[in-house]
Amino acid sequence: MRRCAVAAAIALAACGTDAAPAGVARSRAELFGERVIPRFELELDDAARAALAADPKQWVRATFRYAGVTYADVGVRWKGNRSRQGLRGKPSWKIRFDKFVKKRRFLGVKELVLNNLVEDPTAVREALGYRLHRDLGVAAPRTGWAQLVVDGQDFGMYLDLEAIGGDLLERAYGDDDGTLYEGEFGCDLYPDDAPRFEQDGGDDQGHADLIALATLAEREPARLWASDGPLDRARVAAFLAVSAVIGDFDGYRHAHNYRLHHDRTTDRWSLLPWGLDRTFRQHLDL
Repeated sequence: MRRCAVAAAIALAACGTDAAPAGVARSRAELFGERVIPRFELELDDAARAALAADPKQWVRATFRYAGVTYADVGVRWKGNRSRQGLRGKPSWKIRFDKFVKKRRFLGVKELVLNNLVEDPTAVREALGYRLHRDLGVAAPRTGWAQLVVDGQDFGMYLDLEAIGGDLLERAYGDDDGTLYEGEFGCDLYPDDAPRFEQDGGDDQGHADLIALATLAEREPARLWASDGPLDRARVAAFLAVSAVIGDFDGYRHAHNYRLHHDRTTDRWSLLPWGLDRTFRQHLDL
């Protein structure tokens, strides 16, 4: 834990905070406040371990402990592609508190996303990338850090990343009623690609709104940036600018690691960042 505390102290200083990296988060704001490092514990039985080894992205049951409180039957799975590792390494995790117990929350959130930092040895790149996006008005996740112990084994420090879901969308857009799509690898705004995007939120419309956007982009591309066009121009421009500055080659430019959001109230589209662990490593031409 000493190495975790030293790394986190550097990360906290880089992010402009001055509090000691110790203590217990008691609220959602503190969880993503970058001022404390909570200690999470997971317990998995043999069946859960075997299931994850066979299919890393299937949800299994686990026990979650934090600050003396036990949460039974939480859903857990591994995440990542290039950075994905098993228990012999350092796996990244998604932890869903409402997966098997409806409406259950942890400090006001239903899901924890713990990134293993194997692509971000500084432990700071992701946090700084998301902060830059947020500072320019992009709907980007908040971050913190956490220590994770699995079945008594200390796996060290993780980036504690806010999930892209209702909480973030409500804070950024005023509600979470819009549709949210995940950019699938190799897909862009082409009519033939649009049905392949995974829908992560909003009512099922058969991708009708996304297909309409892609069709407009193909037939009348100049309309995208018109004052009465479909894009939230300020947010999209900020997203593209920050992506270029931080060298996010593994994001939208690579047709990967981003989200598209359609705000029904304004009828505007914007881009959300994800997977910023490989940023601040190379220059991107504008």
